[in-house]
Amino acid sequence: MAPKEDLFKLIKSLSRSEKRYFTLDAQKSGAKNSNYIKLFKEINKMDKYDESAIKEQFPNLSMDKSYLYEAILKSMRDYRSPKSKRAQMKQLILDSKFLYERALYDQCANRLQSAKQIAMSLSDSLSLLEISREERLLAKAKGISKFNLRFDDFKTVKEVQIKNVNDEFFFHDIYDYLITEVKTQLMYSSNEDKQNLRIKFNPETWPEPTNAQSKLRFYQSKALFYNLLGKSEIAGEYFVKGAQVWEENSILRKEEFHRYIVDLSNSLSASFVNKDMVTVKELLKKLKTPKTNNLNEETLFFTLRTRHELNYILETKDFEGADELNELVADGIEKYQMANSSKITLMFQLALILMGKGDFVKSRDWLSKIVSFKKDKDRLDIQKSSRVLFVLVSAEVEDYDRLENIIRNQTAGLKNFFSEEELEFELSFLMFFKSIIPLPFDRKEREELKNFLENHFAKYSSTYSYIVVNGWREATNIL
Repeated sequence: MAPKEDLFKLIKSLSRSEKRYFTLDAQKSGAKNSNYIKLFKEINKMDKYDESAIKEQFPNLSMDKSYLYEAILKSMRDYRSPKSKRAQMKQLILDSKFLYERALYDQCANRLQSAKQIAMSLSDSLSLLEISREERLLAKAKGISKFNLRFDDFKTVKEVQIKNVNDEFFFHDIYDYLITEVKTQLMYSSNEDKQNLRIKFNPETWPEPTNAQSKLRFYQSKALFYNLLGKSEIAGEYFVKGAQVWEENSILRKEEFHRYIVDLSNSLSASFVNKDMVTVKELLKKLKTPKTNNLNEETLFFTLRTRHELNYILETKDFEGADELNELVADGIEKYQMANSSKITLMFQLALILMGKGDFVKSRDWLSKIVSFKKDKDRLDIQKSSRVLFVLVSAEVEDYDRLENIIRNQTAGLKNFFSEEELEFELSFLMFFKSIIPLPFDRKEREELKNFLENHFAKYSSTYSYIVVNGWREATNIL
């Protein structure tokens, strides 16, 4: 095996039920007290991988690690087979080859037919091509005269599936290019870039495919194309059409749950941009129903669903479910191994909701968690905003004699991450805020803050100005 932590990462990615299945599977094979099971248990206990802690206990550690890695993957193939249609299909194809070699042609044909039905349900053109090739071999084995009668059918099937494969990868190429561009810059700002994109791709000339896999990439590619042009309404329409393809293919949706959730999330994001709250509400209902297949899918599902539910509250200012989401986020951050960027985003959204609801103590608690990411470079934009908001919320819940110290600490925290040029607004704002805190923080001081922002920092019109101009309780349109 290559990197030292590959095995550790693999074990940590397993859910409880997957770990239990592996352990029971090993015990059935008589390996209950073997080295690789002991190694599995030792590594599973670790929060952070430490090879030196287990070297003495396992003299042949490299060999044991390699054996355990392969044993886990083999066990997980068995674990997933009953749940995965694609795994069942691949197994049926392997079975058919074995039966063909034994000249058990009728049994071979039955297996290929079952595999074909699954491949069709998944719109898997590559597998259908492979199955067609095996059916040709089988037909020739049964007799050349019978094969000749079916030759034209085999040729037609081949041509249809090759076209489907070409269509799918044609849109894969376009999608991969566009998604890279979107991740670099959400939408083009220059007319030259937009014109070059139109020259490179012309969606009006793209043939609309019939195969589900090709349709997904077709709609997603159109959505990304119009997103880059800044035409969010058109992009949103195509994101929603892509989500509809998933809804029409329940087997494919279950098999490729990860892709489905990501595409549904993109549809939601587009609907939020277009302020289409009717579509948002419909899509959120769909996000409540799917059942995940493993811990990674469960983590992704929780992260995306919760983010959109929080965003819905921020957009609609309907705080009815805020307390329930507060507990949900707290439990989820504890339970799931999420990236820090995901944690910070969820905590910030929740802090804003609680601020809008008027629950300043809980809001400050979440902001406090964000500003504690002292050496973390994830979502620095949120970390910057959180330090200023922490001061503002503290003004609602702290004694005024503590605010000066709070401002000093948050100012120092900001300077750890940003240059003074990058903090032009934040530092000036906190300095001004500090000058008014000896007074009772009432309507007069809020009005002074409003004037300060409007007169000196009009270009900062998103996060801070909205909060101060509209008041804490209206601070729910920030992300």
